[in-house]
Amino acid sequence: MAARAQLIGVVVGFVLLVHTFQSSIFADSMARYYFSFVTAYILAVTLRALSGGARSWLRRIPSILVVAGFAVQLYLTQDDIHSTIVGWLSSAKNLAHSHNPMREWEPTALAMKYETLQRAVPVDASMLVMVDYSYLFDFKRNEIIHFDQPGATSPPPHVPFFQGSQAFARYFVGLGIRYVVFIVGESIEYNKQVWRARGGMDVPQGERGAMYKIQSRYYLNTFDNLIALTRSRKVLAHEGDYWVLDLEASPSTE
Repeated sequence: MAARAQLIGVVVGFVLLVHTFQSSIFADSMARYYFSFVTAYILAVTLRALSGGARSWLRRIPSILVVAGFAVQLYLTQDDIHSTIVGWLSSAKNLAHSHNPMREWEPTALAMKYETLQRAVPVDASMLVMVDYSYLFDFKRNEIIHFDQPGATSPPPHVPFFQGSQAFARYFVGLGIRYVVFIVGESIEYNKQVWRARGGMDVPQGERGAMYKIQSRYYLNTFDNLIALTRSRKVLAHEGDYWVLDLEASPSTE
């Protein structure tokens, strides 16, 4: 019964993933998501078959299939595996030639900037972050809530896109999120020019890039809403294209 239930879960999960990612026909867009639970099921079935009371030659069949599948996977991904190993070796070589790389580590200018931005938010407060390098924040100091992909899933009643910046702010405050740290501008991901270009791509449905085209309107609307809120909410910190906002305070609040 347990194996049957797990099989049903694997099939349903796979179908849901295919449905969710129907804007992309490329397997590498989905493999990283279904790999874990499909692999877990395969291992569970293999171990059960090997420990069962079937004849010895029948018990070898799952092992043979697993080994064969592993060999096929290695053959199909040999180029990716080679490039990954080369990257590991290159990184190890660079690290080995560094002068006391760990002991003499000092915060970079970017790390210090993120520290300054976070200090503008009270200790233990929840903060919504939309930045490129959120790992530079101190996760012990605050509850960090990532808003890394506007337009993706969100808690009910869901992010109110295209309803104005005030509705945008009320939604997050309603979730108990008062502080927002974000960048719009000189950013890898949160850049208006990048998403305008993606939105203007002539990409057929199902081709690579079609999902970006769909997402672009949500990203651009998010950028517009957050920039508008810098004029209607209290700015706690502003450095370059980075902003820290208090969504429950107006600019005149002391």
